[in-house]
Amino acid sequence: MARHRKVWRVLLPATVIVGLLLTATAATYEVVRVHDRTVAAIASGAGGSDRPHPQAGPDRRHRLSLVPRRAALTRPRMPPIPKTTNSRAGRTARSPAGTSELTQLTELTALLRRSAATRTLLEATTHAVADCTLAPDRGLSRLDQVIQSRGELLTSVAAAAVSQIPDGSQLRAELVSALSYSLAADAEFATWLGTISGGACPVPTLSVSSFQAALSDSGLANSAKAEFLRQWNPLAAGFDQPEFGVGQI
Repeated sequence: MARHRKVWRVLLPATVIVGLLLTATAATYEVVRVHDRTVAAIASGAGGSDRPHPQAGPDRRHRLSLVPRRAALTRPRMPPIPKTTNSRAGRTARSPAGTSELTQLTELTALLRRSAATRTLLEATTHAVADCTLAPDRGLSRLDQVIQSRGELLTSVAAAAVSQIPDGSQLRAELVSALSYSLAADAEFATWLGTISGGACPVPTLSVSSFQAALSDSGLANSAKAEFLRQWNPLAAGFDQPEFGVGQI
């Protein structure tokens, strides 16, 4: 009898331990079963999203990796990022030519030099014809060149940018006026050359009405040039641009 009691004392704890193990196993199985149902519900899209995920065993990460990634399908679509442009380049594309005072003065300087070259050719031609060192027909051909150059120059000056020059519009208007009178004088000088008969030397000048008209238009041109240069020369000196005299342009 004592021997049976000793065996029972040994088996009883073992039985309790086995029972506890079976209970734990059943609980674990229930947890896994509930979790699998939850995973299946999520995979099929039928509810389950409000239920917390149970803490499963170590293979939980593997099983969840089989679930379709619905989050990628429901992620809100972000608005496209607007394209930005280089502010410096944008300003360069929008800026018109000649936006600085120096640039605009430099452009006018180039036009004044063209005017000076045209005047030089005009004076050389009329003096050579008057001195009988140049045939009138050849002089007339040169004057045609002067008239064409002066007309192109007048168009360029009228379109020149002067927005950054103080009183730039008035400055440009004076130069346009001066070149207009000069162009009229050029045409009168050409008419004068057409009246010259061959072999006449010295060539008549002041006695010819067209020559007198040319001198009158030249005087008006010089007055306009003086007004222009009264404004131009101080500006030119401040920006290292050339100064001119009335008889130079």
